[in-house]
Amino acid sequence: FAQAVGGELSLSQKPRLFRLLGPSPQRVAFSHRDADALLEIVTERVGENTYVYTDLTFQPVELGEFTCRLYPSGMLSRLGEVFGLQDVQLGDRDFDARFIVKASDAVRADRVLKEPFRAGLQDLATWADAVRDQSVLGARYIEFRIERTRMKIRLVGYLESREKLCAYAEYGKRLFDILSENGG
Repeated sequence: FAQAVGGELSLSQKPRLFRLLGPSPQRVAFSHRDADALLEIVTERVGENTYVYTDLTFQPVELGEFTCRLYPSGMLSRLGEVFGLQDVQLGDRDFDARFIVKASDAVRADRVLKEPFRAGLQDLATWADAVRDQSVLGARYIEFRIERTRMKIRLVGYLESREKLCAYAEYGKRLFDILSENGG
C-alpha cells in the first residue's frame, strides 16, 4: 500500500489482534497535491472495550476557523433530531436522511458540503457498507471531520487488504480535492 500511494511505511507495536492477522502497517504517510496525508490503524480503549479504527487524514485544508463533523444517521441520531440536536440541514433530502451534520457555521457548511462533495461522501459510505459485509473485523464508515486545517475520515474496523486500503485512500483523495475546490 505504501508504494501504491508513494508514501513511507511506519511500523509500530501492533495490538495483539493485528499480530495474529499478520504484517500490517500502523501508519502510512504520503502526500497528495500539496497536502500531507496519513493513513493510520488506531486502537482506542473506552472503559473495558477496545475499538479499532482506520483513519485517513489530509493536512492542510485551508478553511480558517470552520469546523464540521458528519456522522451516519441512525436510530439515536433520528431521536436526537426530534429533540433539535441536528445542527445543519443542507436541504438535500437523501443526504440529510443519511448524515447528521454539525458545523460551526451553517451557511459555510452548505457552501463547503455542496455537490459533488455530498455524492462523494455517499459513495464512500456505500463502499464502506459493502466492505463491512466482506470484512472479518467489520469496517464501516463512521465519521467525517473538517477541523480548521485538516480533513479526517474514520472507519470503524481494520481494512485488511492492500486493495481496500488503496480504495479508501482514493475516496479520501477525491473528497479532499472536492473540498479544496468548494473551500469557500
